[in-house]
Amino acid sequence: MAGGSFAPRTGSVTPPELNDLRVVIAIPAHIWRSAPDGAVQFVNQQWMDDTGLSQDNSQGWGWASVIHHDDRPGLLDTWRRVLAAGQPEGPRRAFEDSTVRTGGI
Repeated sequence: MAGGSFAPRTGSVTPPELNDLRVVIAIPAHIWRSAPDGAVQFVNQQWMDDTGLSQDNSQGWGWASVIHHDDRPGLLDTWRRVLAAGQPEGPRRAFEDSTVRTGGI
């Protein structure tokens, strides 16, 4: 509405940030947020359920501990390259529990 104003919220309205968090928690996929240097700042419940890592243990570069030891150096190189280039890639990686997953970083 051009030139108009929005009425203030009244009553019990859920803030958008809380709705966003509910969506992130409910999505059956690994979701994380990282700092510009690539250090992880947040992982969702699905990540914690699948990897067995807590929120605290996933922080920084702790998340890398669940990547299979043979794949870890290459994945970390790819992650650093993605950060430097600002372009996504889709590596194939194996987790320490022997599952193999593909997709974007």
